[in-house]
Amino acid sequence: MDIKTVQDALKLEQEFNSKLTQQFEALHKGRKLTAPALIEEKEKALERIEKDIEMAAKERDLILSRWDQRIEQRKALLAKLRLEIDELKKQIGR
Repeated sequence: MDIKTVQDALKLEQEFNSKLTQQFEALHKGRKLTAPALIEEKEKALERIEKDIEMAAKERDLILSRWDQRIEQRKALLAKLRLEIDELKKQIGR
């Protein structure tokens, strides 16, 4: 639609508002949300997602820490076995 007059802009705005209101109503099953209520709902969703991200990051850090510990244990075991092998080789004269 070409906007040539203020009336055209107002008509377009009213149509947009009407469609937007219908979409909100469809999304929220009959409960009509105002823009501030929608913002509040979105902010709550944002907080939940931020908490989920924080929790996932903590879980990842814990898992990485455990794997680092396992790797260090394996490295220590490897070093110990190498020393034992070297000692055994010395004993048998290799």
